[in-house]
Amino acid sequence: MGPLGPQTGFLYDRYAPVAIWGQLLQNAFALDAASLKGDCHEIVQSSKEYQVVEIFRHLSVCFTAGVFGGLVNALFVWGMGALGAAALFGIGIAPAWTLPWLYQRLVWGGIWGFLFLIPVMTRSVWGRGALLGLFPSLVQLLVVFPNVLDKGMFGLELGALTPAYVLVANSVWGAAAAFWMTCAQERTRRRGRL
Repeated sequence: MGPLGPQTGFLYDRYAPVAIWGQLLQNAFALDAASLKGDCHEIVQSSKEYQVVEIFRHLSVCFTAGVFGGLVNALFVWGMGALGAAALFGIGIAPAWTLPWLYQRLVWGGIWGFLFLIPVMTRSVWGRGALLGLFPSLVQLLVVFPNVLDKGMFGLELGALTPAYVLVANSVWGAAAAFWMTCAQERTRRRGRL
């Protein structure tokens, strides 16, 4: 507990600046200047701690949204390969469901989730997810396929529709991550934290 009581909940989060100034004014009338200076420092310190907690909360939501997107993306890519839908379109991507393959998608999904920190298209989290899904697609098509997997530029050795498939798969990642962000934001709004 800080000088203003518990630092969670609707009232503290919405009216923290008012509460801080109210506490300072109350202390100004009740205490001498030396104790006011000490209380002021304590209130400002607790406010800074609150801001740090909020930053880490937002970072963790972005990473977790990316991990969730990575899981949904992995299910999509694996499912399309296992059902033969990718082969039906002439795309040679049919990964086996193994833990190393899944872990790689989850970790990279979480790292790509930090893209949600970029303040772009803030009115539509779904449009933002689709837009941000372009970044992992570009890396996959321009770096991973030609340089790491040696499948040619845009992965065209895997099929002519591979670039479109990668864009769709990473749009699935963006939509799933956006869904997670929406749920997390709604939950924190209901708890009075945003």
